[in-house]
Amino acid sequence: MRKEPRDASVRCLEREREDGNVEYKLRLKDPAEGNPYRIQQLITQMKYRLSEGGAECFYFVGVEDDGYPRGLEECDLRRSMATLRHMADALGAEVALVRTLPGAGGRTCALAR
Repeated sequence: MRKEPRDASVRCLEREREDGNVEYKLRLKDPAEGNPYRIQQLITQMKYRLSEGGAECFYFVGVEDDGYPRGLEECDLRRSMATLRHMADALGAEVALVRTLPGAGGRTCALAR
């Protein structure tokens, strides 16, 4: 995604923490399109977040690590959510959309549990 000026009209979240059960992901690529080792890293990361939250974790999709809700276009958000479900399936977990959030430039972010 190309860099663009920050949209002052969107509310930023707190910076992502290294510990805890909350993860920010700007975008999750389709596992079939990317590096096979990357999807395994993401699954391991989800396993860690689940362990930190007592079998529950939250993913903010479309959000940068510093908490800026850049957002995604609808098709990219759908693909990212499908990848998140793929990761959860590998761990025997489930994903549920909690809500959508406004992103920069009219794009959308998602909070999943």
